[in-house]
Amino acid sequence: MGMQLNTGATGQQVTAEDDGSLYSNIFGNGCYVLESGNQFKAEIQNNNRIKIYDGDALMQGRHVIIHANDSDVVIINNGTSKKNRKDLITIRYIKGNDGVEDAYLNVIQGTEVDGVPAAPEHVDGNILTGATTKDFPIYEVELQGINIIEVTPLFEV
Repeated sequence: MGMQLNTGATGQQVTAEDDGSLYSNIFGNGCYVLESGNQFKAEIQNNNRIKIYDGDALMQGRHVIIHANDSDVVIINNGTSKKNRKDLITIRYIKGNDGVEDAYLNVIQGTEVDGVPAAPEHVDGNILTGATTKDFPIYEVELQGINIIEVTPLFEV
């Protein structure tokens, strides 16, 4: 197709890929939490619920948001007495076969162990080169037995 003008009145549709390319070239092609709202502050509500407050993020040029004065809740599966585990809270980007994109908070459960747990693996696709799934780890949740003992931020602002 060749060159096209994206920020002018051309009658052509500007795609998500076009916007993502622009944002990634301005702000970098990584994943970042922006300086708005509560920057996805996490609050432990009980041993299974963590509330994530409002904020904005860029994921390889894709903008994701929890709007001001809103929040979301993630559910952490029960731990097991005398076992330790680390889970990840991620922002998961997906692109379906129909081309529809979405992003949502996702919990990746780690493996329970007797000793020091390791964080679970996550999908590290590259949206800019066509990956259909990408996880942006924003928190590591540490459980000792049935209790959440720490929620550690993993993101850059």
